[in-house]
Amino acid sequence: MTPPDEWKTYNPDPSPDAEPAGKIEPYQPPSPPTRPKKPRTIKERTVRRRSPAVPLLIGAVVIGGIGWGAVSIARSAFGTAEPQTVEGFTSLLEDIEEKNGSTEVFEAVIYPGYARVDLPLAPNDEREISYRWDGSFGMEIKGTDDAEPFDLADVDPAHFARMCDEVSALIDDPGNCYLIIRKPDDTFPDRADAWISAYVSNEFSQSASINYDLEGNEVDRSDN
Repeated sequence: MTPPDEWKTYNPDPSPDAEPAGKIEPYQPPSPPTRPKKPRTIKERTVRRRSPAVPLLIGAVVIGGIGWGAVSIARSAFGTAEPQTVEGFTSLLEDIEEKNGSTEVFEAVIYPGYARVDLPLAPNDEREISYRWDGSFGMEIKGTDDAEPFDLADVDPAHFARMCDEVSALIDDPGNCYLIIRKPDDTFPDRADAWISAYVSNEFSQSASINYDLEGNEVDRSDN
């Protein structure tokens, strides 16, 4: 450390150097940062122009890959699964035989656009599987039935339209008619021939039914 007696007094320069000649530029503030571009939306990032050939290629693949199951679905989707018609009922019988090895059922309920069929799990077996059919088999429910199965092919669908017309005439503003097909119970001798029951109802809770034999002849009727 320098002793205090050797400290020097500061004397400023009496004639400082002059500023260099020339024009002094005014102060320019820095430029603001560049605004970033607006990010693209998900739709803008994913939408691409498609080649006209792509839909044709997809259509060719779909058509080429259609099998029996897809045909059944299409048949239902376009309204041709009509089991109350001769053609629709025949298709139902074909599908039952393909699925179960025979056309035996415990019961069949035939609606205008679909059917519900209770199929025995095996011959001489009270176990059953109930399917919804609308051109192909859909929802299923398992259960049991102590009734005797019968061959659904013995039923003549040519009478279905007339049966529905006759029962629908019994009440005002009837809704859709449906048919219940089941082997008659031996405990009711007076209804020994009542194989097919045609039912209809309306929005006023009025209903009517007519029972028919396998030949389409009326057995009895009721309305309330």
